[in-house]
Amino acid sequence: QESSSRHPLLTCVDTVEAALKDVAGVHSVFLTSEEKADVLRRLHTLEGRVTGLRLHVMSASDELAETTADHSVATWLSCETRTDPRSQCGDLSLARSLERRWTRLGEAVRDGSVNLAQARVIARALDELPEAEVGREVTVRAEEALIEYAAEYAPRQLRRLGRRILE
Repeated sequence: QESSSRHPLLTCVDTVEAALKDVAGVHSVFLTSEEKADVLRRLHTLEGRVTGLRLHVMSASDELAETTADHSVATWLSCETRTDPRSQCGDLSLARSLERRWTRLGEAVRDGSVNLAQARVIARALDELPEAEVGREVTVRAEEALIEYAAEYAPRQLRRLGRRILE
């Protein structure tokens, strides 16, 4: 099958796999300190973006569980990847939240401006807001503010800000 007729997500995965294979034996010892810092920061961001993409695909993959009689795509993936089902279930819950409720946060995870740990804290803080009392407009503004704060604050600080966001 021609690569031009493949789904863009499959092409992306192929490209990333090939690039990682190309550098598998390359040693970082010859990088300058500045280059190492640049590579580490960028790899961290890329890791988050890849995870954001995985969550995005998970949120639309319920049919995979149906084909194997698994409880959910999370349990299916945990079997396929030999990972902790609780962790995968947590990821699926976050994925659904980012796709269905906190879509701006989901976009920020996929574009790399919010990392996964920050997203978990922000989503939890937003879920705890009394939307029935404060209204949708306030929760949307809180989501936007917490996403902006993620540019400067680590998850621990975001947790505190999230608890006090209505103030």
